[in-house]
Amino acid sequence: MKLLNKIIDYIFQYLMSRKLSVYKVGLTLVVLGTLFFATGSYNFTSDSFSFRWDNTSSLIEYAVGSFLIVSGVVLIFKKNIEDSRIASKKENFLYYISDSELDSEESFKKSFLPEEGRTNLSKVERKINTYKIDDVIDSYTNDKKFEVKPRSKNKSVENTYIAGLGGFPHLYLMGSNFGSAYASKVSILDFNRDKKVWYIPNQDGTRIKYRVNFEDINLEEKVNELKYNGKDEVGIAISNSFTIEKDSIPEELLDDTLFLVLEDSLGINNVEGQITQESLLEQLTNIMGELSNKKSKIHLFVSARASFCINLGTRYMPKTYPTIVLHNYNKDSRKRDWYIELKNGEVTKG
Repeated sequence: MKLLNKIIDYIFQYLMSRKLSVYKVGLTLVVLGTLFFATGSYNFTSDSFSFRWDNTSSLIEYAVGSFLIVSGVVLIFKKNIEDSRIASKKENFLYYISDSELDSEESFKKSFLPEEGRTNLSKVERKINTYKIDDVIDSYTNDKKFEVKPRSKNKSVENTYIAGLGGFPHLYLMGSNFGSAYASKVSILDFNRDKKVWYIPNQDGTRIKYRVNFEDINLEEKVNELKYNGKDEVGIAISNSFTIEKDSIPEELLDDTLFLVLEDSLGINNVEGQITQESLLEQLTNIMGELSNKKSKIHLFVSARASFCINLGTRYMPKTYPTIVLHNYNKDSRKRDWYIELKNGEVTKG
């Protein structure tokens, strides 16, 4: 029996290592168990039907088949129970996926949250290398299915708090999980790197706009120019914290990229207040909506604070937008070394 348990455990661990969902692992165990039974012997006879199958199966094959089937059914049943519990539990929810190098804190402290969010708090906390494409994709696909989706229409989730640091693709994908379909109140936190504390950006600020960088042209005219240029792909370079230079854009997109810069001054601490962010995000949403009607892909190159990148992701519209290409900026090589394509909520490696 110990050997049998080791065999089953090995099969389970192998299936999980293949990045299958818990449902698929359970279903695979059931199928494997059924195959073991298929090697056995059967003799079914009734008044109108007779079926006999005999291939000299051993007792061990029956035992293994039974064990696999029961294990798979139990796994699926437990997952259904867990999803049901998540989807009905009254709670506050903290989604905290931060960069292992940028955020030196051991974990997110509950005291950083508003008082109303500290009770019945459920947390997803993880630190990953947000500049490694495989880690970013794995984190997004796992949480989309098993952490965020069960809560997305749960009216018992009263407040949701999102906190994260790292590369732009990672932050955008974080935000995209909490779009218009997400019912609860969502607050996106920022990180003060000097004081090492998280906080909710203040609700003040002034309404500001973007202008076209490197060209003396009206923004609406530039958007129309790109919209009707006959190309399938277009880029948008958003400079909030520092200027995105032309030499950091792929050469094939250089003439088809909208370079945006703040009308106000650049800076890592700019665009902090919620009113300021909302005004810029509203403008970006309109621009992306205009371009979505004519383009098959929109490439995003973004230099902005973490909360802004997450906020931009929450505006993602899977049924409206074409493929959104999220480009990663390597701060060491000062180049864009990889990208992720996001289409209808599904990601592929670039």
